[in-house]
Amino acid sequence: MSGLASTSVIRTPGIPLPVKLIDLRGTMDNNTVTLNWTAAENETVESFEIERSFDGTNFATQGLVYSTEKAGAENYNFYETVNNPARVYYRLKMYDKSNAVDYSKILVFEKETHGGGSLKILNNPTTDKLTFRFESGMNGHVDVIILDVAGRAQLKQKIDFYRGANVVSIPSPSTTAKGLYVLQFSIDRTYTAKFIKQ
Repeated sequence: MSGLASTSVIRTPGIPLPVKLIDLRGTMDNNTVTLNWTAAENETVESFEIERSFDGTNFATQGLVYSTEKAGAENYNFYETVNNPARVYYRLKMYDKSNAVDYSKILVFEKETHGGGSLKILNNPTTDKLTFRFESGMNGHVDVIILDVAGRAQLKQKIDFYRGANVVSIPSPSTTAKGLYVLQFSIDRTYTAKFIKQ
């Protein structure tokens, strides 16, 4: 389906959560984001604020969900429509009965790109070198960018490309940690592909 998006997770370090979550997950389909989560000890929960960000740093509250009266595990959900997001981040701000506050992990939704041509990572997972294949309708050169899941640029390198199929290798950033990254560049359209660095 052309409206589907990929999802990744950013772990939020800190003290143990006053509200214990069993799970937080979500989907984005045709610009509708749905979040689902489960509180392990619902009787300790006061409320959840749903926070959204487009840069992974500045979050704003989009909704408020109060706890039910049920004891034990309880399921919750939230959904909203976001207009044409390339990348959007969500997290829960959680309050317990004593008004202690903490945050959940961050879910990252990235809309899949479609259209002429394709971009494929050929050595995924990768180590010291990233090799990828793409098709172009023209000749030229472009800056290829490697981003982390928060959208921060980790490497930028100019490459030459030609009309038709191209296979290119660039160094993987030696200073970056293991994990999920995004390769991105724009020619006649935006090419985006995720890869894992080991």
